[in-house]
Amino acid sequence: MVCSSNQNRSMEAHHILKREGLDVCSYGTGTHVKLPGPSIREPNVYDFGTPYKHMFDELRRKDPELYKRNGILPMLKRNLNVKTAPQRWQDNAADGVFDIVFTFEEKVFDMVMEDLHSRDHVLMKPVLVINLEVKDNHEEAATGARQTLALCQELEVIENWEDRIDDIITNFERQHRQTDRYNTHPPTQDQMEFWTRHKRKVYVTLGVFGSGYLLYKFYDSRKQQLIELEKELASDRECEQLVKAQMKLHFENIQSIADTTTLPHAMLHLRARVEERLDLLHLTEKLMKGKGQPDTLTSLEKLELWDRIKVQSFTKTVLSIWAMTALSLYIRVQVNILGRHLYIDTARSLGAAHLLDDEVIDRNDQQQFLAAVDFLCNYGMPTLISNMQTAATKVLKEKRLKDSFTTSVLHETILQILDMFMSMGSPHQLVDYLMPEDLKYKSAAFSSNDGQNELTKYDLLMLETHAVLSSDEFRSIVDVSLKAVVNELVQDMKDQPGNINLTGVPLAKLLPKVAQMGPLLLQEPSKNKFIHIVRNLPVAEVFFTLVYANTPPS
Repeated sequence: MVCSSNQNRSMEAHHILKREGLDVCSYGTGTHVKLPGPSIREPNVYDFGTPYKHMFDELRRKDPELYKRNGILPMLKRNLNVKTAPQRWQDNAADGVFDIVFTFEEKVFDMVMEDLHSRDHVLMKPVLVINLEVKDNHEEAATGARQTLALCQELEVIENWEDRIDDIITNFERQHRQTDRYNTHPPTQDQMEFWTRHKRKVYVTLGVFGSGYLLYKFYDSRKQQLIELEKELASDRECEQLVKAQMKLHFENIQSIADTTTLPHAMLHLRARVEERLDLLHLTEKLMKGKGQPDTLTSLEKLELWDRIKVQSFTKTVLSIWAMTALSLYIRVQVNILGRHLYIDTARSLGAAHLLDDEVIDRNDQQQFLAAVDFLCNYGMPTLISNMQTAATKVLKEKRLKDSFTTSVLHETILQILDMFMSMGSPHQLVDYLMPEDLKYKSAAFSSNDGQNELTKYDLLMLETHAVLSSDEFRSIVDVSLKAVVNELVQDMKDQPGNINLTGVPLAKLLPKVAQMGPLLLQEPSKNKFIHIVRNLPVAEVFFTLVYANTPPS
């Protein structure tokens, strides 16, 4: 009994014939044993000789529900009760002599015939090779096995089947509506007698015919292989294009979710916290009160108050630049990572009707992961404000209120504060403003196999996000984005009427305009052109495409 992998059709026939007391063996003609996997493109591949018990145990560990439902586990259980392991037809020379060989697929029939033609003919006894075309599924295999048994039993009671094989096959085809292909190898007795009498006359003819036949079979086989390969490649290309189109659409939907849902909430929260902690109203009211009542403030107190307003104004605007940029980039990292995982879970669920609960991201993990964006406003803001004030104080220390400020000087001053702020602490300190400190310890646990078992899906999502935000590539994206935002902000100042573009204005008169920039930077995303600038930077688009595809940026 011969099929491709010695698993289903040949083993079902082997099982049935062995049960009826017939002397039977079974084989496969493929290069490897293939069993269905979670999808068409993920088969389980084994070498011939791998015990059925090993396959059964391994697949039961992988996904017992899937392989029980598709019949693979019951099939392997039957197989291991018939024999130990699958055998390859081309390696069966030591197994004995066969009178009849049944194949269950035309391609397998051709391979068996070619193999027989290539063997040494020691006994010169004919062997009957019959092909029953049987589809490779459990129901068809059972039907094919019963038909094989019936044909074997009919041949068993006939002494000289060589003389009656045509009639037997014709009757069988009529009874079972099955078109069979058969051949004998080597020639029958009559053919041997003919050869003995006429071998000199037909030697050359047979030689030419044999060479032509072998060349034809070789050509036909190669042609068929090329046709099948071209079909497979065309199918792969079609599947690849479909997957790319689906991923592109899903990727665009993910970006839309970031812009319409996650980001508006985050910007609203951020604006409220910045206004609450960096409110200039009490300082300006105190200064105005001092002007109306000269005796309430000394000259030194007025200078100190102006200095505080100067630092606070720049702190508020530069912090708004950094927080808006970092938070919008962080959210885009979040939704791309989550979107990729959800896409993969969905694709896997289509290939396997049942996934274990710990293999998918549940709704609670999703909500908790997206809610992590509030860490900056709830916990990271005090440290962020303190460090930004320190950077602004250092840069503005030599800037006097009477100094003339042009847009170029303003541009340079903002970038200096950002550079000073970004250089404070470790190179990746920006992550500490955005994400919890305990992720460092979980990251260490993740590096050990024991620690991985203790991490939830939420932990794994956060760790992946932490790794992206800690990368040099992300820091580079932040730097490019900050410069683009500052350029646009200063350009807006240039477009306003006044002398700032020509002779400049005193810093004291510029401070109210500087302070007013902050709220513009933290507007809702649909009206915020600075968020659109960050989102549409080509280098950022490439970066987030790589994050979504889980490809390391280079």
